[in-house]
Amino acid sequence: MTWAAWLVRARAALRLVAGFVQRRSQDAALDEELQFHIDHATERNIRRGMTADAARRHALVTLGGRARWTEATRDEQRSRLLDDVVRDLRYGAAALRRNIGFSVGGVITVALGVAATTTVFNFVSAVYLRSLAVPEGRRLVRIHSAVPPTQESTLGFPAFVRLREHTRSLDLVAAHYSTAPLYVKARGESGEVPGAVVSAAYFRMLGLRPALGRFFAPDEDSVPDRDAVAVIGYGLWRSRFDADSQVVGEHIAINGRSFTIVGVAPPEFDGVAGGLVNALWIPMMMLRTGYRFCDGFDPSCAVTAILARLAPGVTLPEAQAELAGLRTMLLAGDDSARAARGIIVEPAKGIRDQEQVQYATLSKLLWAIAIVLLVVASANLGGLLLARGMTRRKEFALRASLGAGRWRIVRQLLAESLMLGVTGGVAGVALSLVTSRALAGFFTTENRRLALPLDGRVLAFVVCATLATVLIFGLFPALRVSKVDVSEALKTGGNRASSRARSFLVAGQTVLAVAMLTAAGLLSRSFERAMSGGTFDPRHVAQVRLRPRLVGYAPDRAQAYVHAAIERIRAVPGVVAAAPARGYLDVQSTGAGTATVGLPGEALVAGGTAPRVDYFDVGPGFFATLRVPMVAGREFSEHDTPSAPRVALVNERLAQRLWGSIDVLDRSVVLDGRTFRVVGVVKDYRPHPFGESPRGAAYVAYWQSAFGPQVDANIAIRVAGDPLAALGPIRRAIESADPTVPVTELKSMEGQMRSSYAQVRLGRVVLTASAALALFLAAVGLYGVVAYLVTQRAREIAVRLAVGAPPAAVVVMLLRQGMRPIVVGGAIGLVVSVAAAPLLSRWLFGIAPVDVATILTALTTVIVVALIASYVPARHAAATDPAAVFRSD
Repeated sequence: MTWAAWLVRARAALRLVAGFVQRRSQDAALDEELQFHIDHATERNIRRGMTADAARRHALVTLGGRARWTEATRDEQRSRLLDDVVRDLRYGAAALRRNIGFSVGGVITVALGVAATTTVFNFVSAVYLRSLAVPEGRRLVRIHSAVPPTQESTLGFPAFVRLREHTRSLDLVAAHYSTAPLYVKARGESGEVPGAVVSAAYFRMLGLRPALGRFFAPDEDSVPDRDAVAVIGYGLWRSRFDADSQVVGEHIAINGRSFTIVGVAPPEFDGVAGGLVNALWIPMMMLRTGYRFCDGFDPSCAVTAILARLAPGVTLPEAQAELAGLRTMLLAGDDSARAARGIIVEPAKGIRDQEQVQYATLSKLLWAIAIVLLVVASANLGGLLLARGMTRRKEFALRASLGAGRWRIVRQLLAESLMLGVTGGVAGVALSLVTSRALAGFFTTENRRLALPLDGRVLAFVVCATLATVLIFGLFPALRVSKVDVSEALKTGGNRASSRARSFLVAGQTVLAVAMLTAAGLLSRSFERAMSGGTFDPRHVAQVRLRPRLVGYAPDRAQAYVHAAIERIRAVPGVVAAAPARGYLDVQSTGAGTATVGLPGEALVAGGTAPRVDYFDVGPGFFATLRVPMVAGREFSEHDTPSAPRVALVNERLAQRLWGSIDVLDRSVVLDGRTFRVVGVVKDYRPHPFGESPRGAAYVAYWQSAFGPQVDANIAIRVAGDPLAALGPIRRAIESADPTVPVTELKSMEGQMRSSYAQVRLGRVVLTASAALALFLAAVGLYGVVAYLVTQRAREIAVRLAVGAPPAAVVVMLLRQGMRPIVVGGAIGLVVSVAAAPLLSRWLFGIAPVDVATILTALTTVIVVALIASYVPARHAAATDPAAVFRSD
C-alpha cells in the first residue's frame, strides 16, 4: 500500500473519530438541515393546494424517511461502532450498578490478579530491565571482561585509562568503585558511610547537576593521593549536616584523612551500582584511601568498574565491535584469567550481574506464582461472569426474540467485562503500590535499596495484562451465554452449566491451594530450621567489625589493638564471651577463602586439579561463643601463636572425606602447602540446602596468621540479654581502646541471618499470601456451588423435610455433593505438591521436599475451610420451612 493510500485512510479515520467526538453539534446541525428541507417542501406543497398535514406527509414521503437520511449521514460523518460501544458501556454500567455484590467481587478478583503480576513484573524490571535513573540512563553501557557472572569481571584502572584514550564509539568513559568502605567523622559523629571512588567524568557522563556546590574538576583526578575532595549525597547532607547550605568547604575525616566537601549530589541519586546505595563520592585519584587491600592502580588489583556513554549515532553492536578489536591493548599487563577472555559491552540496566544471577531462581518462582494467581483470579472472574450470564438467559432470549443478533449480545457482555477489568486494573495498580513497597522492603538495608516505581513499562504491562484477562476469560462466558435456545430459555431459564463450571473452578482452585500451602509450609519450616541453628545458637549473639586497615594500621599494631578491644568487650556487663574471626560471620559465607587440601605425602594425579576446601580464621572461644559442639579435641587457645606449631580444626565432613573417620586428633593436614596438626573436630553447623552434602571446612588459629597477617577483624559476642541493646556499651568499650579505628557493621547474628535468608523469607510470605487467596476463592466458589444446589433443589429439600427427614440428613446430603470438587481437587493437589516440591530444594534447609507432615497439614487446612464454607448454606437449607417453599411455588 502506498503512502498516499495510507494518508487517505488516516484522514478517513480521523474524520470518523472527530465526528464521534463532535457528535452532539453534528446531530443538532443535521436535524436543523433536515428540518429546513422538510419545511421548504411542505410550503411548496401547500402552495400547490394541499392541506398542512397532507403537505407535511408528502414532504416526508418524498424525502424518503427522516430516519434513513439521519442514519446515512451519521454513518458518513462517524463510525456507528463507536456509538454502539458507548451505548454498550452505558448499559453495562447500569447493569453492574444493579448487582453491586457481583461487581465488587469481580473488581476485587481482577485487582488481586493484576496487583500480583504487576508487583512481580516491577521487581523483574528493576533487577533486569530498568535503565539507570539518570538523565543519560538510556545511553549508558557497562564494560567488563567475559567471565562467568558469578565472578568479579571488573577490568581495573589501567584498562580504563587506555579505553578512555583510544575509544571512538564512546564519548565519555568513567571508572567507579561503588562499594568503597568509607568511615566518616563529621560534626562530632562517626560511622561507616557507603561510598564510591569515581573518576572526574562520572557525574558529567550521567548528566547530573549538583544540588549545592560542584562536582570534581579534571585536575582533581590527575595526581594520585593529592586532591582530598568529596561530594556528599543529598540524604547524608540532610541527616548528618542538617541541610546546612554552608556545608561546601567544610572538612570531614574519611578513613583517617581530612577531606574537603566541594558539593552535594542531587536528590534521589544514590549511585550506579543498581541496588547498592552510595552516600559519598571521592575522586579516583584517592583510590588508595578508599581501598586498602591492594593498590587499585595496579593491573593485578582490578577493583574499578567501567561505565561509559555511547557516542551520538553509535549502536551497541558497533561499540562491541570496536572494543573487541582493542581487547589486547586494554588487557596489556594483566596476567589473570581475564586476559584470555573477551570484552563485553552491555546496556547499563538493572542491578549488578552477580546479583542478577542470585535473583534468577527467585524471579522464576515469583513469576510462576504471579501467573498462577492471575490465572486463578481470571478463571474465577470467568466463573462469576458465566454464572451471572446463566441467570440472565431469559433476558438474552427475550432480546434475541426481538431481533438482537448473537454478536450484539456478546459485545454487550464484553463491554461489561471490560468495565470490570478496567476498574479492577486501576484498583490493582493502587494495590501494587503497597505490595511493591513491601517487596522492596525484603531487600532494603542500610546500604541497599531496591527501587520499584510504577514507570511507563510497568503501566504498559498492566494495560496488556488487564486486556488479556478480559478478552480471554470474558470471551468464553460471553460466547457460551449468548448461544441460547429462545423457547427453552423463556420456559425454564435453566442454568446447569453454571453449576458444572463452578465445580470445575472450585476443583482447580483447590489444587492450587493445596500446592501453595504445601510450598509455603516447606519454606516456613526451612526458615525456622535455618534460624534455629540445629548445631549452633545464634540467639543473644552480637557481631561487630573492626577496621584498623582503613586508618593505616600495620599488622602487628592491628593485632595488639584487636587484643585490647576484645578484653574491653569481655569486661562489658552482660557479655558472656567474645572471639575474633577473619571474614564474615554469616553462616552461609565461604569464610576467609578457599585452600587446596590434602594429606602429607599425597601426590596430585597428573593433569588433575587439587581439591579445595573453605577455611576460616577463628580465635579462641569462637565455637563456645556460637555454642557449636566440639565432637573431639579442643578449641584454639591464646597459646596458638605464630611461634607455636601450626594447628587446625576440621568439621565432620572434612574429617570423613580425608580420613574416613572423625578420630583424627593429632593427624596432619596440608592446606595450600602448609602443614597443620589437627587438634579438634567440630560439628557441621553451617546450614546447607537439601540434596547437598555439608561442605568440608578447615579452621585455623586466628592469632597464628597462617594465611596472611590479620588486620581487620569480626568479633562474635554472646550476651546475656538483647544483643541489639548491648551494642551501644560494646561500641563505647571498643572506642576506649582507640577511638580512631572504625567500628562498623554492628548487628545481631539473627538479623544478619534474616538478611542472608531474605529470599526464603520472601518466598514464604508470597506463597502463604497466594495460598490464602486461592483458598479464599475456593471457599467462596464452594459456597456458591452449595447455595446453587440449595436453590435448584429447594422443592426436593422441602419434600424431604415434610415427610420427616432429619435436618442433619439434608446437611450431609448437600455436603456430600458440594465436597466432591474439593475431594477431586485435593487428590490432584497432593500429586502436584509432591511433583513440584523439589523445585524448592535449594531453599530447603534441614527438611526434605516431600514432607508428609507439611502436605497433610495443607490438605487438612483446605478440607476444614471447605467444610465450613459448604456447611453454612447447607445448614440454612436444613432450617427451611417446607410450607413456605410450597406457598412460593
